[in-house]
Parts: sequence; C-alpha cells; structure tokens
Amino acid sequence: MDLKGQTFVEIIIIVALVIVVIAALVASGTFSLRLTSYNKLRNQAIKYVQEGIELARKERDDSWGTLVSMAQPSPRRWCVDKSRTWSQASSDCSINIDNIFSRSIQLSYDPLTQRVIVLVSVSWKEGSEMRTSKAETILTKWR
Repeated sequence: MDLKGQTFVEIIIIVALVIVVIAALVASGTFSLRLTSYNKLRNQAIKYVQEGIELARKERDDSWGTLVSMAQPSPRRWCVDKSRTWSQASSDCSINIDNIFSRSIQLSYDPLTQRVIVLVSVSWKEGSEMRTSKAETILTKWR
C-alpha cells in the first residue's frame, strides 16, 4: 500500500470519528432539551397542584358547610381552571390552564371523622405520554 492509499484510509477513519462525535453531541443536546422542557412543565404543574390545595383550604376557611356540600356525594370531582373557577366534572377535565394543563380537585367527605380529603391532580401531555402531578391533604373544621 502506498502513501496515498494510507492517507485516504486515515481520512475516512477521521471523518467517521467526527461523524460519530457530532451524532453523540446532537443526541445529547436533544435529550438535554427534552429534559429541560419536561422539568419546566413539571415545576409549573407542581405550582398548580399547590395552588389547588390552597383553593380547597380557602373554601374551608370561607365556609366548612360549603366545602362539605361540595364533597357530596362523596367522592366528587371538580375541574378548576386558571381563573380559579370550579365546575363539576362529568368526566375527565379538559385542558383548562394555559392550553397545556388539566387540573382537577377531588373532594371526599368522611362523616365519621368529619374530614374532607382533597386530592389535586394536574395532567399534561408530553409527546405521546400523559404526565401527572398529584398531592393530597386532609382538611378539618378548625373553627
């Protein structure tokens, strides 16, 4: 093999290595962007979940009787949009926050312990997957 043939093989190997490195960098960047997008949406969903818990607490603080009636028949699910409007859920809540998220609040009243169990769920679609953040708390008549 002469020097020209050897140089050609070396160039092919170097080009192949450069292509592999570039492909790895592109894949890494794509993964990083997806992860950043997921974390941004997840953090926003967690804020909406926390806000849902606070909305239920506000209902309790305004009127325990109203909160109990909102939980009956138990369990009872509500869709709560960004403007904090409660509407009774007949099925799944549609996307009701920022054209991305769907927030529902399920209220369950336990007459034996006189507690309302609050389950807040915020869902969003990421690609072909549905993601959900949830939190639960128990409210009692404290006044």
